[in-house]
Amino acid sequence: MLQRKKDGLRRYTFAVYIPARYEVRHSRAERVVWILLSPLAVLLAGYCLIAVLGAAAAVGLWHVLFLFDGWKGVVFLLGLLAAALTAVLLLAGLALLCPLLAVKRRRDSLTVDGETLTLRRWRQRDRTFTFSDIGAVQARQGRETLVLRDRGGRELCRLNVTMEGLDVLLADLRSRRALFVERTGRIPEAPPPLLSPGPRREEQALELPAAVPGWYRLAYAGAFTVVFAALLVFVLAVAVLAFSDGARLEALCLAPFALLAVLGMVWVRREQVEIAGDRIRRRDGRGRVTDCSFDDVAAVRIRTTVTGIGPISGCRLLDRKGETLLAPGAGMTGTGQLLADLIRRGVPFTY
Repeated sequence: MLQRKKDGLRRYTFAVYIPARYEVRHSRAERVVWILLSPLAVLLAGYCLIAVLGAAAAVGLWHVLFLFDGWKGVVFLLGLLAAALTAVLLLAGLALLCPLLAVKRRRDSLTVDGETLTLRRWRQRDRTFTFSDIGAVQARQGRETLVLRDRGGRELCRLNVTMEGLDVLLADLRSRRALFVERTGRIPEAPPPLLSPGPRREEQALELPAAVPGWYRLAYAGAFTVVFAALLVFVLAVAVLAFSDGARLEALCLAPFALLAVLGMVWVRREQVEIAGDRIRRRDGRGRVTDCSFDDVAAVRIRTTVTGIGPISGCRLLDRKGETLLAPGAGMTGTGQLLADLIRRGVPFTY
């Protein structure tokens, strides 16, 4: 459905279908971060051990040899050794805890299958309930956590807003006219009405370009290249200063960061999508080219994930088998034209 044109934009209203089965779980990126923190904690533990032991030995020997108060030097040395062991144990505990948290993030999930919801927690028994058991949805802890409560106000499950698939669950709850309660709001004492099966679709409205040309391109904005270039200059400047001061090992440790900055610049410069008529041509950051047609697109899946820098929305073009044909990168210019083109062609949207 199209509404009036305004400043080159037009308001498009379209339906987004809600799948009958989906899963809410922690993102893969979050699990990878916890895994990477483990070797970092090990390196910090070793660094702290060497640094504190060296300082303790130097100060203890100073007290023993030059100040002639040997017992004070011994006590001071033992105190620093205890502090070093405490720091090492804490970091070693963190190194062991990070993989466990990564496993927990992988196991924790909420599976929705029709009217049944199954909550899976690591080292806990699965819990099953239905949409008719849900009485209210409440935001907690500064809206960072969503709590599903039953009709008596008791907690059914607790979900983090950064979990993948949470936007699908919220759309499902909205279509069923669930009761949403603010963080400081009170849950009504009277039981809310039972959640009936919704229409499994939700109306969305977007301001998109009114005119779609026959040829257009999706590419990353120049700001991404500037950011990676600034990171490269900063890393090289720090490496040169460290090398000039004799810290050659520290300068070499910055080489991976410089390599990542170069790869980032190359990737955002090379990746692009060209649409010419009914043809879609994509070149990824590695230079591989894939070609398909709008006739191959069976549906468009849209997802919104909340991150530390704000919500990030993306779309995927799916074929008739549900496989991904095209997934434009977040932040690409021209995505609005692609969405308007898909709506005009009558391609169905789904979560």
